[in-house]
Amino acid sequence: MSKPKFYAVLVLMALIVGQASANERQWGVGVANWALFDQADRHALHLTYTDKPIEHMLELRPTLLFVWADEGQRYLGVGVSRVFIRGQRWRIGAAFHAGFIDNPGRLGHKVEYYTLGYLEYQANPDWAIRAELGHISNAGFGDVNPGSESAVVSLQYRY
Repeated sequence: MSKPKFYAVLVLMALIVGQASANERQWGVGVANWALFDQADRHALHLTYTDKPIEHMLELRPTLLFVWADEGQRYLGVGVSRVFIRGQRWRIGAAFHAGFIDNPGRLGHKVEYYTLGYLEYQANPDWAIRAELGHISNAGFGDVNPGSESAVVSLQYRY
């Protein structure tokens, strides 16, 4: 996918997901270490947008994920997330994204799926700190499917 098309898709998806009214929307920015069970030699910036829960849909929340890796790879995913355990200051949740990577390299295909589990600490009403473990895979679409694991630490802003 060319750069202009890639950014056009990113803007279009942000506009589509952003149509719901504000209610626990959330932006996140984090740093990641990839290839955890290999050399752990890949680093990336993770940007996320999570919308309010969809009514009558098991509290699923639409999400966008943009990953910019240190070797220039970019991943753009659309998915859903859900909080499973919600305490006064702590949340435990998971998310699933389907998306495209512009330069798959060792991952084997441009279509990739990213799943993650997270633990989040609500520092105050607007800000949270999140730790997540994730896995990216092409689910067999490519000739090879090595997958990769990540550890991400991020700041989440709710509004």
